[in-house]
Amino acid sequence: MKLPLPLPLPLVVQQMQSLKGSASGGFSPFWLLIHFLCCLGSTVLGFRFSRLLFFLFFSSSPLFSQPHLSTITTTTTTTTTITTITTTFSSSSSFPSNSSSLPPPLNTTFYHPVTTRPVVGRHGIRVRPWPHPDPLQLMRAHHILRQVQLEQRKVFSANNPNPKPILVVTPTYVRAAQALHLTALAHTLRLLPYHVSWLVIEAAGVTNVTASILARSSLPFFHLAFADSMPHTFQARRVVQDRMRLHALRFISEQKMEGVVVFADESNIHDLKLFDEAQKVKSVGAINLSFLTDPRNPNQENNPQLQPVVQGPLCNSDGQLSGWRTLDSTNDAFAPQNMEWAGFLLDSKWLLEKDLDKIDANLKGLLGDNGSGIEPLGKCAHNVLVWWIRAETQPDTKFPPGWAIEQGIPSKHETNSTSKRR
Repeated sequence: MKLPLPLPLPLVVQQMQSLKGSASGGFSPFWLLIHFLCCLGSTVLGFRFSRLLFFLFFSSSPLFSQPHLSTITTTTTTTTTITTITTTFSSSSSFPSNSSSLPPPLNTTFYHPVTTRPVVGRHGIRVRPWPHPDPLQLMRAHHILRQVQLEQRKVFSANNPNPKPILVVTPTYVRAAQALHLTALAHTLRLLPYHVSWLVIEAAGVTNVTASILARSSLPFFHLAFADSMPHTFQARRVVQDRMRLHALRFISEQKMEGVVVFADESNIHDLKLFDEAQKVKSVGAINLSFLTDPRNPNQENNPQLQPVVQGPLCNSDGQLSGWRTLDSTNDAFAPQNMEWAGFLLDSKWLLEKDLDKIDANLKGLLGDNGSGIEPLGKCAHNVLVWWIRAETQPDTKFPPGWAIEQGIPSKHETNSTSKRR
């Protein structure tokens, strides 16, 4: 029997090295992956287990103090400095209903005022003082928000990506009801998604009273002075207000301002759709204006059953202008001398073509005698968009400057005591 010859020593070493390399190359990645998965699993389980132990041994919640199940509802009300936690325990028994050894159901509300920082999850909220200590940063934030809103309107307003600016003309004068009317109109204009320029013409020159109201509006405005004072009688005031509006139109023409002119009297009520319809004006537009107070009889004397009258265009079945609604219900002809400016809208480009110095201070001189070329707005004048009303006080009504009552309003007891001493 012949035995196999032993291999030379160098050949044996070479084969052992080849086997070692193949074993390490085939099994090393697998064992590394197994080792990584085991480490990851132990980390997750250890973290969860440690949280569970911490919750069981260090939590103060009475989870197992009752022999019945309990439902805990927590409502947290967060303010800047105080957090109020309202906890309601409502229990439902897990034993049969005939058991008399159980305590009655618990339905109690506890209030725990806790003075702490507002918390969301495990993180506190940084509460900044208000108003912001740096007004420059605050203005930058408002500017950024405004730019974002303008860009959103351009993106989502596919039908009108470049809306026209709104030029609002408002005559005014100092009186007790001025702050009421201008504040209400300012809040309406602040709701508009368009660029607004508010032209306020004040009779008898500009005053600090009106300027302070306009400054609080946060709107871009032009405070224009008118030399004449406002008369007390209603008809005389209408004549002066017409001249004030024409003065504002001259200012628009001189400054070559672009946009749609809206005659917004301070005591009128305006639908926001009015300013959407203003975007459709090419030259002159007309809307329906409802009179809640008769301009011919503003005090409503001897007319207890007065019905609201509508001023505006009439349309035929084809949607074309066919007549006019006026205060005179027996005549549908165009009568601008008896109409209100608030029922018309003007495009500034059309206005630049007019020689305003040669126009009388009334609608007849501005729009002509027949009203040709006027565009009916508001679904062909089916919708009322402005309500004309005159809510005024007596001309000699006294009011505190800026409506700021420094010493307070005297009580009824103090008033009676003063009158008795007199």
